[in-house]
Amino acid sequence: MLPTQDVGGPVIWGKIQGRPMNSANQLTAQERDFFNLVFQADITNPFSDERAEIDSKIGGLFPEVSQPDRIEKTINEVQRRITSLENKRLADISLFTGDDRRMVRAAFLFEFFYKFRRKFDQLIQDQIKAGDSPVRVGFSGEAFSLMLGRGFSVPDVQRYFALCYQLRRGFYFIKRSLVGRSDAMKRLRRNLWQNVFTHNLDLYNHYLWNRLEDFSTLILGETGTGKGTAAMAIGRSGFIPFNERKKTFVESFTRSFISLNLSQYPETLIESELFGHKRGRSRVPSRTTAVYSAAAAPMARYYSMKSVRYRHLSRSNCWKFSRNGPFHP
Repeated sequence: MLPTQDVGGPVIWGKIQGRPMNSANQLTAQERDFFNLVFQADITNPFSDERAEIDSKIGGLFPEVSQPDRIEKTINEVQRRITSLENKRLADISLFTGDDRRMVRAAFLFEFFYKFRRKFDQLIQDQIKAGDSPVRVGFSGEAFSLMLGRGFSVPDVQRYFALCYQLRRGFYFIKRSLVGRSDAMKRLRRNLWQNVFTHNLDLYNHYLWNRLEDFSTLILGETGTGKGTAAMAIGRSGFIPFNERKKTFVESFTRSFISLNLSQYPETLIESELFGHKRGRSRVPSRTTAVYSAAAAPMARYYSMKSVRYRHLSRSNCWKFSRNGPFHP
């Protein structure tokens, strides 16, 4: 899942749930150790062995436990610890400061993400059926109420609701579209997640959450190895803001990925079709900028551009986009 930026500021005086707030509360050493594990789980690649190890520690499980059982046990254990905070009237991030607030917030976001994960999955399926028209999010009121009750501000709830939807889409398309248990497939899923969300969700959350289109991905591979599926998983995993008034996300993720078959264009028009062109300039390419590679001659090997929408380019082994250099499915 994801962490959030610390709000900081002075401790608020007053009462929440009947508990005076004249001083900041502190977690016990045991609680701090546990919630720090949850924070690490939040920011770790869900397709990595490291995440499996952290989940096992949270749930108190042996490594041999199956992935579904491990996740359920982890969720239940985090919820049990949050219930303990509720019983002490401490289930509110505004009651904490510093590292304690960061760790408690991470636990609440973990709770939030997994509580609504199946509803997010259903929303994804409904949106695929609906196409380019945004689908109404029927559970947004329940989701907002939970987070507001945990002490998050309205702007923070709006942002993290959208970020959780983005994370769930990334997980959904990578896990369900790219099947296989081989080491190569596991590595591919892990690399695709890192390509979108980087190696550390904390850094992504602070600096890159709304900049996915500033980076490009190059995918190389033989015909039939799943390059198009991998490209779609990346292209449909961008951040989409939530419109609370309309109860919808501002656009459908189906609009953020465009498949383009280059073989239908003459060589002389490919560049203008990819980059655009200025009106009245005989298709002189406009100054936009991504990196893609074409293995099929006679196209140039590399171009540099910035893409407004992710596009899956299909002509022989020609595919788009790489943030950290090319990787091969």
